[in-house]
Amino acid sequence: MIICHPQGSVLFPYWNYLGSFTGSGDPLELPQVSAAINAQELGKRTPHVPMFVYHAQSDELIPNAGTDRVVNQYCQDPNVSITYNREFLAEHISGIVGWLPKGCQFIIDRMNGVPAHTGCTIDSPYTTLTDGDFVDLIGKEWPQIAALVTGFPVGAR
Repeated sequence: MIICHPQGSVLFPYWNYLGSFTGSGDPLELPQVSAAINAQELGKRTPHVPMFVYHAQSDELIPNAGTDRVVNQYCQDPNVSITYNREFLAEHISGIVGWLPKGCQFIIDRMNGVPAHTGCTIDSPYTTLTDGDFVDLIGKEWPQIAALVTGFPVGAR
């Protein structure tokens, strides 16, 4: 799951991620790390795992045109499983709230063995906050969502 830095800052304020590396040199230059980063580069290859993608259409820092292009590229393959939520009202920081319930529910479902749909689902709501599922998902799944965003295991055991 890719989470923007503000959430990491809330969970681990002032944490020096690269400074916590105990090996020698730059950890991003290790062959294993750079190979893993290159293999995960968005748009480089079509994903073979279900994806939930969220982007605020009014994001003032990262325009959503690039995300739209990558999703449209992926959706050319009929075998992909992409759920793309393009919330209109949110911007970069408030978008953190917008994706949380459905994005976490997506992951919780996969961890519980619920199969993802095949194909692409692209939704462009005005806002996710007035979506009837928002309050239900937060209320019903709060313990699982809290576990997910703090690094604890989720799903069937």
